[in-house]
Amino acid sequence: MEKIIYEKVGQRLKFARELKGITLEEAGKLAGVHKSTILRWENGATEKFKIPILELLAHLYNVNPAWLMGYDVPIKEQTEDILKKIGAIPLTDMETVKIPILRNC
Repeated sequence: MEKIIYEKVGQRLKFARELKGITLEEAGKLAGVHKSTILRWENGATEKFKIPILELLAHLYNVNPAWLMGYDVPIKEQTEDILKKIGAIPLTDMETVKIPILRNC
């Protein structure tokens, strides 16, 4: 990746973190790295991005991982798109079933 791409990822990391109201310290703890590492990523000062950590941060920040990595996609995935990806059935298409719960007295 070129320097400009790392800067774009860094800007998006910072934007998403601030949008979610998470501090550098909190982000570092959640990602298992020091807050200075998060700061270096946000400043575009490093080229060492581990994809699983970026995916974790995307989940924590509630943003599209592809957007976070600098791709030209919406900041958030639509719920319908996510459901299609995992093959889930929307609740509106499901039947409600009552399940009796028994308790030993």
